[in-house]
Amino acid sequence: MNPAPHQTLAELSGNDWGPPPPGASDTIRYQHALRQKPLGKLTTDEVLRLLDLGADADVLVPFALEHPDLVTSVPLLCALLRVRDYNWHANNIWLHRLRNQVYQADHILSHFEGDVDALNKRITLWRMYASFEREI
Repeated sequence: MNPAPHQTLAELSGNDWGPPPPGASDTIRYQHALRQKPLGKLTTDEVLRLLDLGADADVLVPFALEHPDLVTSVPLLCALLRVRDYNWHANNIWLHRLRNQVYQADHILSHFEGDVDALNKRITLWRMYASFEREI
């Protein structure tokens, strides 16, 4: 499933949270607003935040795995590796794609020899991947 970029998470999930309650915190208002924003207009950081909310994984996982920034965004890749409320084995194509993206990101990062930041990203990526594989 590849959702249309003009559709919102609320539309695709069938779960519209409506407006935030009166007096809601900035975080709650932000989360409600993200659910009303068309998926194609979400930034990489916004997709990451929605994944970390842990809701609507059936919509967000396929969308994130086709996101153009995935291969260069270790934080987005790690957010996908943290998703547990998704039936990875029943959706083998997405599981396979996620595994391939981990290896592809590591390959890209491996070209930055001597770069401590790239090394830290690789370490983080492999720790997250190991935890993911143990838990699914």
